[in-house]
Amino acid sequence: MESTLEAILNQADVISFHVPQNSETINYFNREFLESCKNPIYLLNVSRGKIVNLKNVVEGIQNGKIIGAGLDVLEYEDGSFENFFQKDLPEDFITLKNSRQVILSPHVAGWSTQSYFGLSKTLADKILARFS
Repeated sequence: MESTLEAILNQADVISFHVPQNSETINYFNREFLESCKNPIYLLNVSRGKIVNLKNVVEGIQNGKIIGAGLDVLEYEDGSFENFFQKDLPEDFITLKNSRQVILSPHVAGWSTQSYFGLSKTLADKILARFS
C-alpha cells in the first residue's frame, strides 16, 4: 500500500528504506527527517549505505527518537567490505557496533533462495556466452 511521506512521518513506528542511491536519496534519512517523525521509530536500511546518515542514527538512539536499528548497509562502505576492519573505524560505527539497539548485517537483506539462483544463472550465462 502506498503512503505519503507526511503520513509515514506522522504514523510510522517502523521506517524501512528500499530505495536506489541517487542525488535525491543520499542522506535522505538525516536529522531533519528524524525530527519530523512523530513517534520514536525502528529504522531499517536495506538499500544503499549513503541513504542513511549514521551520525544522525547515533544521535537518534542517544536521544530516544530511534528505538532500534537494523543496518544491512553502511554509508562508509566502499566496493568491498573485506578491508573495512583494517582501517581506522569511524567513531559512529564503533558506537553502533557496540549498541544493544543495533543489528548490523553484511549487505545480505536481498538474498533469498530465488535471488541466489537467479544471480548464479546470470553469471553462468555470461561465462558461457563469453567462452562459447
